[in-house]
Amino acid sequence: MKNEVVRNIELFLDGFDGDIRAGLEYVLQIVEDEAKLRCPYDNGELRRRITHQVQDTVGVVGTNVSYAPYVHEGTGIYAADGQGRKEVPWRYQDEEGQWHSTSGKKPQPFLRDAMDSLQGELLTLLKEGMQRG
Repeated sequence: MKNEVVRNIELFLDGFDGDIRAGLEYVLQIVEDEAKLRCPYDNGELRRRITHQVQDTVGVVGTNVSYAPYVHEGTGIYAADGQGRKEVPWRYQDEEGQWHSTSGKKPQPFLRDAMDSLQGELLTLLKEGMQRG
């Protein structure tokens, strides 16, 4: 199956003139920018650390911030995959020593929403980026 997908992508790309890496860089920068716009803002660290990388013909947009999965997928009873903590509410102490109670945080899927918002344009953007090369 994987070889068939790769072959179909190669056939698709044969119809374009240009550099696939340049096209991916172009598209991923647009996705990165959109993810930053959709990213919730507290102190700005998560937003600032959203980046993209291209290796050969594979591109990734993401972040290495440790708490990003909790923001993106939610926690507790709100966790997107249903795997969050069920014993709610729970209490925790913040850095200033204040106690808080929570049942979790709702998902804020800024990366997925960025991709979804551009889904219909990705191939056009890829072609445009390849031609810009």
